[in-house]
Amino acid sequence: MTEPGTYSYWFDIENDQGFRPPSPDRYEITAVLDALPEVFLEKPDTDLQVTPDAQIPLVIAIRDDLGIASALIRYQKSSREESLSRALRTDRPTETFPLGFQSQQPATDVIINENWNLAELSLKEGDRIIFRAEATDFFQPIISGETESGVKTDPHTGSSISRVLTIVSPDYKSNELVNRHAQLLEELTRVLKDQRLLNTEIKDVQHQLERVGQARTQELDTIKQVEMDQKRVASQLASPRTGLEPRAKELLQELEWNRIQDPGMQQRLSELSTELSRLNQELFPQIQEQMTQARKKLQSSVDQAPESKDDQKPAAGKQKSTDQAPAKKPDRDTEPLEALTRAEQGQRQVIDRLGTMLQSLSQWQKTRDLVSELDEQIAQQSEIQEQTTELAKRTITRSFSNLNLQDQADLEKLASRQERQSDQFKSFRDLLDNIQAESKANSQTDQFEKQAALDFLRKQSLPEKMRQTADRLKQNQVGQAIQEQQQIQESMQKLKDIFENQAEESPDQLIKKLKQSEQELSQLKQKQQDLLQKLKTASQDTNKSELKKELEQLAKQEQALKQQLDQLENELQKLSLHRASDSVRRASQRLSKVNDSLSQGQTGQAEQEMRESLDDLEQAQRELASRRQELEETLAFEEFTKLESEIESLIERQQAVITETNRLETVRKERGRWSRGQLKSLRQLAEAERDLQNQTQTFVDKMAAAPVFGLAIRKVRDQLEIAVIRLEERLTDEETLAAETGAQDRLKEILAILKYRKSTPNQESGDGSPSQQQMPTDQIPLVAQLRLLKLLQEELLQQTTRFNESVDQQKELTPEQQELRKRLSQDQADLAELSQELMSLFTGSQSDETEPLPETIP
Repeated sequence: MTEPGTYSYWFDIENDQGFRPPSPDRYEITAVLDALPEVFLEKPDTDLQVTPDAQIPLVIAIRDDLGIASALIRYQKSSREESLSRALRTDRPTETFPLGFQSQQPATDVIINENWNLAELSLKEGDRIIFRAEATDFFQPIISGETESGVKTDPHTGSSISRVLTIVSPDYKSNELVNRHAQLLEELTRVLKDQRLLNTEIKDVQHQLERVGQARTQELDTIKQVEMDQKRVASQLASPRTGLEPRAKELLQELEWNRIQDPGMQQRLSELSTELSRLNQELFPQIQEQMTQARKKLQSSVDQAPESKDDQKPAAGKQKSTDQAPAKKPDRDTEPLEALTRAEQGQRQVIDRLGTMLQSLSQWQKTRDLVSELDEQIAQQSEIQEQTTELAKRTITRSFSNLNLQDQADLEKLASRQERQSDQFKSFRDLLDNIQAESKANSQTDQFEKQAALDFLRKQSLPEKMRQTADRLKQNQVGQAIQEQQQIQESMQKLKDIFENQAEESPDQLIKKLKQSEQELSQLKQKQQDLLQKLKTASQDTNKSELKKELEQLAKQEQALKQQLDQLENELQKLSLHRASDSVRRASQRLSKVNDSLSQGQTGQAEQEMRESLDDLEQAQRELASRRQELEETLAFEEFTKLESEIESLIERQQAVITETNRLETVRKERGRWSRGQLKSLRQLAEAERDLQNQTQTFVDKMAAAPVFGLAIRKVRDQLEIAVIRLEERLTDEETLAAETGAQDRLKEILAILKYRKSTPNQESGDGSPSQQQMPTDQIPLVAQLRLLKLLQEELLQQTTRFNESVDQQKELTPEQQELRKRLSQDQADLAELSQELMSLFTGSQSDETEPLPETIP
């Protein structure tokens, strides 16, 4: 039998008289395939960098269909000078050592644990070990000639995938573990932030239940989301493969495997893994149980009593005071509130213990941690500001007592979040104070780096301003609150800029350094081209003595060039430009081969290596140019997005002012006079419009580099000034509405111009490939400014036409008409001056191929 399957045999018997059985008994025999053993190298599960004296734990899983006979590790050594592809060749000699596998009877499934002591191999830094696990079964090989077909069979040997161990110095490995430890702390900080956010969400739902008495579907959705996110947070700490707890234990084991003595790190990692284990066993199950109970009870409550829309929105066209019909609070359901309270208490315990843990490890916090923390604070403040702006559409110009119950609750929740943001930012300031105190004892450099940020914080008093804003929210002074929130946001961004200037390269600085690196790389490439040309010329020299001298001189120059490339590689690594750095390193390595070839007189080989090094340098140039262009486009996109968002917010708030002006004018006409409550609403409306006017002034300052947009914003500001004056004079007539609407229309025009520039598809070159033009780094592209200039000119033309139609040529102009003519003349002069300025700039930018001028401006 040579193939697996079912076969049969029988006995063919014949007696002395020649008779045979008519149907002899047949017997079946089944031949099964003896498969190769399956071998899995479960540990290590990846290539490793280890010290020369490391003890590597091995875990090998072996399976065989019939039985396992033996197992071993097969390995080969390679030096740093040898390429990895050559070292992985299977025809190289190998060494083996047996694995401790013993079995009284054939086993089909075994797990082998072994410690491999590398100290016995006398390894040095830079060496590599390529190894795999092998196993054999009890299959007996057949040599040629023992079968009818003469087929030779080999022993059954199964192999695992190969792993590579790279030998590094103990100091190098220690630094690697330190960096991974710092990464654990960074992730733990993010987990704490996530847990704080979840706690904030639960507090908001608690406030809804305490204040309103029942939950809406959006509160139920919030609890569902928090329940899922809480599981995710627990998984981030305890997941068997990616959790922080097992990874902390893994770092402890690697310290032991590599025989690195670092008692401080061992203690910190041990405390970290122990505390995380306690959290996973004691608190997270309790929190999850209470969250599930609260969710089920809220679901039942929402299903049985759907929320009333009457409490959320007043009837259209009517404005009723709560003094006449006070809001009625529904019956309270205490069961979900109790479950949420217990879950919230458990979350606070997690937050406190994680905070204590991180505080004890504060020496590991670096400046990038402060920047990350500040980024999170900025994002949270921005979210609060967005929610305030959205809520202001419903509550602006009305007193807190005149709001319905839901709007009051939403304002109180926003105020509460702003207060918590104040507390968190105060904690951030205290953390910076603590780090600064430590730096005073250790490093004058650290003291200098943090002092600017501390001075800025003390001068701005941001936590106090946040709490003041929270007080305004409680009184429904949303206009002033939004303005203060904008100032807070700008101050926080300035603080971030201070840190970025000290800690990491800002995009502008990185772009500048990229350009310098591109210039330096271009010069080095030119030097290599010159040396290549000299080599070609020297190769034609028939005088061997002269040729040898020339080659020696070229070798010296190549060595000097290699040093410059190595220095550039280090600079690119510091800028995290790894791809470009790799290309420069390859070029530098080729220069070493060039020197070897030149010393041996192999000019042809040296020329080939020099050509390949030029290819590597060209690749590095492409990588640097690509990264620079990416940063430039990112900066431009961020500026556009920020500007669009701010203008959209202004338009929405102005619409709320227009709506309220219309309402007040309608009520005034019906009553024939102003009531005391209406006068109060009118004052609040004027304050809201004044806030918008002040914010437009900040836009004027931001648009200094875009004079046309600055002019348009100034016109918006002037229209708002007219509206404010008339509102303060208790005028809500058509002229006031015209000023308010005119300001809003101008803002919509500006926004349309910005969105048009953003939505315009990229033009392509004539050959069908994308054009090579880059997005300009200016805040407002010149084409967009020209497009807005065209609109302004059209509006001015319409105003001039209306003025001419209103003037009686036979009569003298009134003082008002003279003032209007003067203003129109000045506006035309401003537009003419801007037109000349932009066209000169546009001509320059077009010559630089940054923004081609379209044939028409739509």
